[in-house]
Amino acid sequence: MRARGRGQGGGFELRTRRDPVLGAHPQKFSDRDEALRVLRGAMVGSLGLPNLRTWCGQPLATDAALMQQVADRLALKDLRLERTDRAWTEHGTIPDQPPAPGPTPPGPGPKPKPQVHAELVVTVKTLDGKPVDKATVTAGALGTRYTGTDGVADFGTVAPGTYDITAEKEGHGKTRNGPVVKDEKKAVSVPDGSRTAVSLIQHPDCANVAFFEGSTTRDRYFGFDHKTNLKPTGGTSYWDPVPAKGTLALPGSKFTRDEARWVSVAVGQEVELEINYAFKDGECIPCIANSTFQIIPANIAEVLTSRITARKASFRIKGKAEGEASLKVVCDGKDIGWFHIWCKPEATLKLDVACIITARAPASAYSLATLGEHMNDIFRQAVLKIDLFDLGTIDLSADAALATIEANGYPPAGGQFLRKSGTPQPYNSKGLVLNALHAKATAALNARTVEPLPRPTAFRIYWYVPTAGCSILGTVLNIGSKISFGFQPDTATARNSMAHEFGHSLNLRHPSDPASTTHYAAHNLATLGGAVPAYAATNTEPLSVVDAGSGNVLANDPTNLMGYWDDRPNRKPLRYHQWTIASRS
Repeated sequence: MRARGRGQGGGFELRTRRDPVLGAHPQKFSDRDEALRVLRGAMVGSLGLPNLRTWCGQPLATDAALMQQVADRLALKDLRLERTDRAWTEHGTIPDQPPAPGPTPPGPGPKPKPQVHAELVVTVKTLDGKPVDKATVTAGALGTRYTGTDGVADFGTVAPGTYDITAEKEGHGKTRNGPVVKDEKKAVSVPDGSRTAVSLIQHPDCANVAFFEGSTTRDRYFGFDHKTNLKPTGGTSYWDPVPAKGTLALPGSKFTRDEARWVSVAVGQEVELEINYAFKDGECIPCIANSTFQIIPANIAEVLTSRITARKASFRIKGKAEGEASLKVVCDGKDIGWFHIWCKPEATLKLDVACIITARAPASAYSLATLGEHMNDIFRQAVLKIDLFDLGTIDLSADAALATIEANGYPPAGGQFLRKSGTPQPYNSKGLVLNALHAKATAALNARTVEPLPRPTAFRIYWYVPTAGCSILGTVLNIGSKISFGFQPDTATARNSMAHEFGHSLNLRHPSDPASTTHYAAHNLATLGGAVPAYAATNTEPLSVVDAGSGNVLANDPTNLMGYWDDRPNRKPLRYHQWTIASRS
């Protein structure tokens, strides 16, 4: 049984590819659409479609669906449509038999439609013309393609028409400082016989902000202060939470509490920081190469790192002249970050170190090199270099008058030297004893005729370690005095105590000192004695554990050198106000 129909061109018969070919050549089709058009012309009238449905045995709901299915098989050459003038039965089918005589076959049918040659190619680039890899490109009903390393998504041969074409990639957008959004071109015409090329933009999303930390290598920076501009309680730094792009602006006051950092640097020397770009929309590769760096005013320092190639990278500046400035990061004319600079000529301070031996204090060994390393690590923050010189031991053990004065530094019942509690002492034993020790030591040094000799104008620290111990770690004769004392054997804690006392020699005061209001940022000083929260470690400071608080510790700045934080070896930071107050001669 065969399915037969009749159109304007005569009779037609559907045959499978296993059936023998009739005398006429089978109809050829370039594609499914052409097959459908011819099939519709052949299967007309009251016999064609019922005959076709009976032959196919298909339960499809509509004639259109049946015709489309047969057209698909014709295009695949699974079926053949051949011309014939064989006789028809009432039901449109006859048993297989030689064709009955009929009229002369008609001439050849219409020529097949030429093959479609439309092509579509989409290229995705950045604003700078660089190809964008792995972008998702969609062209309407044609579906989705992905760009390669050349930024190209090739759709190949397509049906002519118009298409809405989009390109998108996570972390990318149409502009540097714009939102993450796809680029789109609507109703793009793709005509027959053409190769249509479309270009779209997907630029890496710019960083929302850039903020700074100290270098991970201590000897590459001077002072780094992240406390002076500490954000107000409940407030925000300029990078947390990350604001919308283009909403930042370097404030007019360098003391705006936006958590901008202060950095000290010596004139003619370099400082290395770490710049950190923050992103609002994922971990994309930012267009950080587009950033520029401006120092205002430009005469105070210069930028040595003109281009950044990673999200976190080293960043260097060099001091040029004494003064203060701000450095800001700019992208497409918009501020996205900043820090402030304090620049001074480096000053060298002379510090002589001696060990006093008395009837109550034997010789005590110490390492001048280790003490010097600790001192310079701390006072480098204020752009000060400490030049230490060892005066050796000063033996006063045979001085009977001194022994009597020295004895008054102890309670009558004995115990530790310079106790602050216990049996009341009738007079200022601390001042009396320490002034006597200094006077006797100075006389002995002035009597020397050979090295080591004291240096004029030098500061002096006495290492004086009583056998019975001392109730305090160190002291200074008075704020601003060039003379200070350390009472403990040489340890990391003792060295830090000496640095603390030397700070007093440079006019620095305790946070608890009533005269210290200009030595600390007011909002930090207001936390004096408060409970200390647990601060995470940073590039420049160790972690700070929770503490109930004490009378000479700032909860907002517990590790400050001039406080009494328990972790003495790590009590090192000095802040902007202390940099400016510290004596430089």
